[in-house]
Amino acid sequence: MKNKLASLAGAFALAGAGVEAKAADMGIGSRGPTSYQFDQRVSYSDRELNGNRTQASTGNSIFKYWNGNEKGIWAFLNVPFREVSNNSGKSSGLGDVSLGIGPRGRIDLGENGNLYLLSYAGLNLPTGDVDKRPALGNGRLDKKVGLFSTYSTSDKRFGLDTSLEYNFTGENKLGIKPSDELSAGIIASSKISDKWKFGTGAVGTMKQYGKNDGDHQLSLRGILRYDHSKKWHSVFIFDKDISTRNMPSGFNTTALLRYNF
Repeated sequence: MKNKLASLAGAFALAGAGVEAKAADMGIGSRGPTSYQFDQRVSYSDRELNGNRTQASTGNSIFKYWNGNEKGIWAFLNVPFREVSNNSGKSSGLGDVSLGIGPRGRIDLGENGNLYLLSYAGLNLPTGDVDKRPALGNGRLDKKVGLFSTYSTSDKRFGLDTSLEYNFTGENKLGIKPSDELSAGIIASSKISDKWKFGTGAVGTMKQYGKNDGDHQLSLRGILRYDHSKKWHSVFIFDKDISTRNMPSGFNTTALLRYNF
């Protein structure tokens, strides 16, 4: 029975580990040119932990809302659909839905450009099926907060983006509360033509408190963005894990399309 509980706990821990690209991106702290944005992305990850190789494809449909110029609010709803395979089998279906809301703003730095800030408080809902093997969710109600920033030069040729998020984990159905998670990222970017922009940096997650305190995953990130018009753009993201402790290691790719309406 003890071994069975340990296996179940491991399945929950791996359910969401390293599947989706972390938040750091180009222009992450700024609002879109309109009040609404639809963000459709597809991610593929191939990672391994303790001999258990997990391959996952995730489609995220994200709806965003902004208002105001120098200050306002924003909100989002993220609906993921996942297909996951590992040593225990293969499963597919709805993942854990997340949502959030918070204040945002812009600071005019004159000739030095602009600084955009965006924050949120949100929930990660246990909507993914945890009885499938592998599980499609973590079976917890998690509370999250985040702060994103974007610095852009006045000519918008160069930028620096940062992300900071904290996940207050809840208990799963076994009564287990995993360690909290601190995630951060930094991306430096530059225009390489009128339509193309390239960015590079690092993203990482570290476990906080509890049994897994100090466990981490650090990845190098490359980003390529193409602006089709003012209303829509596409982005390709590639992550390569370079340092891990008791967290999955491998790579993640994400292709996304954002449309402002």
